[in-house]
Amino acid sequence: MAYYPAGSREDDLINEKIKTFGVSLKQKSKTKTRQTDKEPEDDQEEAEEQDRDVDEQDEPEQLNNQSKKTFMGFLKTKNRQQRIEEQKKMFNPKSRRFKKFLGLVFLFGLIVGGIIFYKASSFAGKISTNGSLFTGWFGDLKSNEQGQINILVFGMRGKNIPGGSLLADSIMVVAVRPEENKAALISIPRDLYVEIPGKDYSRKINEANPIGEEQGEGKGLELMKKTVSNVTGLDIHYAVSTNFNALREIVDVLGGITIYLDKPFVEDEQYVEGQECGGKFILPAGEVHLDGEEALCYSRARFKTSDFDRARRQQEVLLAIKEKALALGTLSNFSKVNNIIDVVGTNIKTDMKTGEMKKMFELFKNMDNMKIYKKVLDNSKNGLLYSSNNGSYILLPKGDNFEQIHQACQNIFKQEDKQESESGDQDEAKNQNDDSTNSNND
Repeated sequence: MAYYPAGSREDDLINEKIKTFGVSLKQKSKTKTRQTDKEPEDDQEEAEEQDRDVDEQDEPEQLNNQSKKTFMGFLKTKNRQQRIEEQKKMFNPKSRRFKKFLGLVFLFGLIVGGIIFYKASSFAGKISTNGSLFTGWFGDLKSNEQGQINILVFGMRGKNIPGGSLLADSIMVVAVRPEENKAALISIPRDLYVEIPGKDYSRKINEANPIGEEQGEGKGLELMKKTVSNVTGLDIHYAVSTNFNALREIVDVLGGITIYLDKPFVEDEQYVEGQECGGKFILPAGEVHLDGEEALCYSRARFKTSDFDRARRQQEVLLAIKEKALALGTLSNFSKVNNIIDVVGTNIKTDMKTGEMKKMFELFKNMDNMKIYKKVLDNSKNGLLYSSNNGSYILLPKGDNFEQIHQACQNIFKQEDKQESESGDQDEAKNQNDDSTNSNND
């Protein structure tokens, strides 16, 4: 009920209605009483009472509070009944207004659905080389008998960028066992010398991608999958290729990533000539926050260290991105997710179908606190490779075959668990010896 200030025109009109309504009530009450009790000879008294009733219209202060309450209640009831009638008209399926309302709802849903469909189909068309928006929604993700999903991830500079734009600078197999909440990262050096499937020659493994792309877009993914499968002995179920821009922009969209360094990191040779990364790239020891450009520089650096150390840093950066991307609130932020889709659609390619991408996303999202195993194929004393030269620096498998690498990759979860168990036994034995020594000293 609206409120009107005392003395206003609206207030005067209300009071006038109250007076009239109150007088009417009193008249009805008195008339009823007179009809019950009056005698025929009392006509003169009735006329006098009517005169007094007329005079009472000029005395609003004599109206009792009950008349005001009754009148205000009457107005409220009338307004409530009007609202109920309006609502009945609005939601009556036969009414014209209800049909207009349904039409607006349908039109709004159609517009929103169209935008989402356009966004999703555009995204699927940009990133996937295998099917359309409607593929891959039924059935399970590909895996081996143990439920292990093997995904090849490799990075390159990007198309039309000088310095070997399609050569695979980083090559990694991500093996996932969802039921056991485990994942393994296996890094393969780009200088590994391999036979190119379907060809009668051998090349460094990083050349498989551009060789495949010469046969058509997306063929590089297929050839890289076959080549890496021959090296690792694993069935490669899916492949993802990414360029420098993807790493840089995804990290920026996520608001940066955090790594921890035991000692300062210095690369003051690799970037000097082109003045990339500021010429001299230096990070302090301790917890370090990296933006997209810094994460890329850290992942690429190798002159002061080696390709093998670079592979370990790439694993570190990948895990940091995964942790940040799955952090609470990041994936529920529509703006960030939308920006990630735009970046991914331009700079990443995969042979996953649209439905498989959705399932893979849900899989990783639900794998909280997964146990991570890491391995880098290298030429260290206990490594599985050795270096050689055929006019350029290359790496070859020990024994000149890939049997040892096959065994290591196929049993990576078992080997790592065994090493942890042996390490635990050694620590326990050491502690027992220390306790025995202390006891003897006592």
